[in-house]
Amino acid sequence: MLKKLFKYVLVGVVLVLGYHAIASAISAASTRQPVWSVNLHASTAPIATENRLLVPTGNTKPSALQSLDPATGKVQWLSQQPIGRVFAIEGNTIYASDFGLLPLVDDPKNLVTLDANTGKTKAVLPLDNSDFAGAIGVFQGAFILNSYVKQGVESDRNEISARTPDKLLWKFVTPKDSMVSTFESVDSKSPVVQNGVVFLPILVNPSTPQRGYQLTGLDAATGKVLWTWNTSAELTDVTVLGDTVYPAVYSKDRAGKEPGWVKALDLKTGKERWTHTMRGGEAKLASDREVFIWDGDAKTSTRFVVLDWQTGAMLRQFTLSRQDRQEPRPIALADNIIYTADMEIEGVSALGFYGSAKNHSRVNAFDATSGQVLWHTPTLRESHIYRFVLNGDRLFLSSNGLENNVQSVVQSFSTR
Repeated sequence: MLKKLFKYVLVGVVLVLGYHAIASAISAASTRQPVWSVNLHASTAPIATENRLLVPTGNTKPSALQSLDPATGKVQWLSQQPIGRVFAIEGNTIYASDFGLLPLVDDPKNLVTLDANTGKTKAVLPLDNSDFAGAIGVFQGAFILNSYVKQGVESDRNEISARTPDKLLWKFVTPKDSMVSTFESVDSKSPVVQNGVVFLPILVNPSTPQRGYQLTGLDAATGKVLWTWNTSAELTDVTVLGDTVYPAVYSKDRAGKEPGWVKALDLKTGKERWTHTMRGGEAKLASDREVFIWDGDAKTSTRFVVLDWQTGAMLRQFTLSRQDRQEPRPIALADNIIYTADMEIEGVSALGFYGSAKNHSRVNAFDATSGQVLWHTPTLRESHIYRFVLNGDRLFLSSNGLENNVQSVVQSFSTR
């Protein structure tokens, strides 16, 4: 009994000491003040260009899209059209929807295009199909859409299509007894449009012993199948970074008889480049030379394994000093600096539990070679930072105030 008590006391002391060491390391780093800050609630991730910062506003439902001057934070225009999500800016056109990530079934749903200089509505594409399953992205003026194909009342497969406000360009139907979800869940991973490819993680035969994944790349211009890659493994993550797809599997076997892995597949061809064996990992960041794998099995730290992007060879590993020990989200890499949100938890003794605690958030900047903390934004008390975006030498973040008397903000920081 005394041995068990000593063990728990020792673990508690180690956790407390580790927590204070991390807090001290962060406190020792410089606090960088915002270039500007405006009181504004961003309902989804802002999108930044050289000339504007697009912020979809609203809390429980879509509201006006605001365009802010990236240099000053001043409002350039407000859209008359409610906007829930911005997918892309191509030329002088903004591609968006008037619904958010989780619209109600009976809510009206429209895809819209706006003039980027004025915010005025250019075109509206009504989605009156009850089988609509979500918008994936945009390519060369066309929305890439996901719809259910039903047999009876049940969804049997999915149809992926490219549509402009005027016409259908192409469509692709997934195999029988399969599903593609635009909302990531335990049973599905999200598709993306990137580098001219529509990437589809297709869950096949989900309720049978033949259950597995068929990863598929489509030509975004024509819908032609470029490649498929099949696995019977239960994928725990699929991430697209740059021109590479990184599927991952966590091992359920601590003895190592069935190890987990992260693989690298070429986005254009599906060709497998390399496999890195580890119990549990997910690709989070990539440069043109390196890929950063978050060690999901390191329960008490934010450990990263850094691999050569082309060969998968081990280069180094490090641990980021974060007070929040959970999976780092959001996270980004630019100019050899890693940016990720962090959170202090006040009012509870168990680290990692924050359901009823006061949460105070910031963004930390780390050296991507050593993992050393370089600077951080001021702490936003009783707030969560769900989103930030990098553009040029600026970092733009948006916070969500957790109490009625706490203001949500959008802020800009210099990264140099």
